[in-house]
Amino acid sequence: MGKQSGELEKILNSVGVLLCNSHPRYPNIDDLGLGWGDVTDLMDSQKLFYCKAFMKRTTYLSPKVYCLLKACKTPKALPDPARLIYETLKQGMLETYQIKQLSFMSEKTYKNAFEFLLQHLLITVYRSGRAIGPNWSTFVYCTAPHWEKAANLPGISDDPKKELRLILSPLFTDREISKLME
Repeated sequence: MGKQSGELEKILNSVGVLLCNSHPRYPNIDDLGLGWGDVTDLMDSQKLFYCKAFMKRTTYLSPKVYCLLKACKTPKALPDPARLIYETLKQGMLETYQIKQLSFMSEKTYKNAFEFLLQHLLITVYRSGRAIGPNWSTFVYCTAPHWEKAANLPGISDDPKKELRLILSPLFTDREISKLME
């Protein structure tokens, strides 16, 4: 892992949540001066949980915040298309194009189902895939339980809601934190 990746890991573990793209209120990779390689280093070593839990935007969670959110979130019923994608990923890790091929869904149905799984912390990126350019690659996705087996997950307190609020309150409003926990 490179020097910048180590810096990204420190920042992510400190603030708990980072966004991918520039945002006027929230810390993000762009404004921190960090790059794609730094993110993929952490993805590839399961030190970052990729999701869309905040405002349906690409969101990076520290392992601690992931564990806390998972403990706080109320499980949602899986729509049938999301269930099909999830069951497919339970069989093994796949890139997006492979998941699409196996799902036999329209583009819109697939996109909505996939987004649902990312928003509810049910799937994530396990590692980067094929390089598309110097600042982009494909992703290899897996279920959250598969990611958990490879990640070095920290313990959490008996009051995960309180602990999560303590970590996130310097950056997020109480209402935003409550929305994350839904």
